[in-house]
Amino acid sequence: DTAAPVVTLQTWYRVGSRNERPGKTGMAHLFEHLMFNRTKTLAPGEFDRLIERTGGDSNAATWVDWTYYRDTVPAKHLELVIRLEADRMQNLTLDDAEIASERDVVANERMQRVDDDLDGFLDEELFRLAFRDHSYHWPTIGWMEDIRGFTKSDCEGFYRRHYAPNNATLVLVGDFAEADALSQIENNFGDMASVTIAAPEITAEPPQDD
Repeated sequence: DTAAPVVTLQTWYRVGSRNERPGKTGMAHLFEHLMFNRTKTLAPGEFDRLIERTGGDSNAATWVDWTYYRDTVPAKHLELVIRLEADRMQNLTLDDAEIASERDVVANERMQRVDDDLDGFLDEELFRLAFRDHSYHWPTIGWMEDIRGFTKSDCEGFYRRHYAPNNATLVLVGDFAEADALSQIENNFGDMASVTIAAPEITAEPPQDD
């Protein structure tokens, strides 16, 4: 669509709260936050600063089956967002201080949107009661005790298991030449190694008679 000189790149990962397990809930959502931090080539906060300097913006979201990241920039800066997404797909740096900081951010988010919010509390209770054994039972944001307990080892393992090119889909819309865009994607993602993606351990939900 060449109506406006703008492009949006979305990176969808096939990982959400269903890929977690009891005691480690909320990890997919925590990564929605961690992915905007440091990489081997970028300082903390630089990802957002580089996009904002173009006049663009970025965001992300997590749900039970997916996590996605969205970057919208002037069309001439398409290569920048392709490079940034490739970088954080493979080069995220996780340290204890940044993990602790984001844990606190998510804990506060949970208090505001669930613990101190009637609609959020009712939505969480609905899923908790509707799914008793299936992984949809726990909230995407995670239980508070799990959020507080995440370790660096937990985060590194989750990143290695789920953030890889063969577990992601790129969606690009806007004002771009397809051949040029595909060439830029190949240049930035083409050398990445795939990983073994284990099937999520999904417990079947039994019939409920009460």
